[in-house]
Amino acid sequence: MTILDLRLNPSKGELRWFGLTMLAFSVVVAGMVYWHAESRRVAVSIIGVGAALSATFYALRPLRLPIYRVWMRALYPIGWLISHVVLIVIFYLVLTPIGLVLRLVGYDPLARRFDSKADSYWNRRDPVERPDRYFRQY
Repeated sequence: MTILDLRLNPSKGELRWFGLTMLAFSVVVAGMVYWHAESRRVAVSIIGVGAALSATFYALRPLRLPIYRVWMRALYPIGWLISHVVLIVIFYLVLTPIGLVLRLVGYDPLARRFDSKADSYWNRRDPVERPDRYFRQY
């Protein structure tokens, strides 16, 4: 199971939106370049390339799928890396400290501790009043 799936056969609706997404991406990248490097020329160049690529995408129908596939293959490694880094950061900076604190204070939410005096680990539950409630869980 992968975190990020490389889809090379998009629907027609996805292809229609892809040109606008590509243009929006170039505007965001240009904004970041302008904000960090304060280079208006480079930012305008990035927007120009994005606009030209988007215009080519919409003007030449036979090139839509090849442009989409090249773009997806080129940016897939970036998406893969970012998604894995985000998951690692969340696990080690959020979940691990929470787990360590719970262990330190002795909280056992799953009741997994061994109890030598217990006859059984079975938890009694009250029966459900109406079986049709199973279909309405929330």
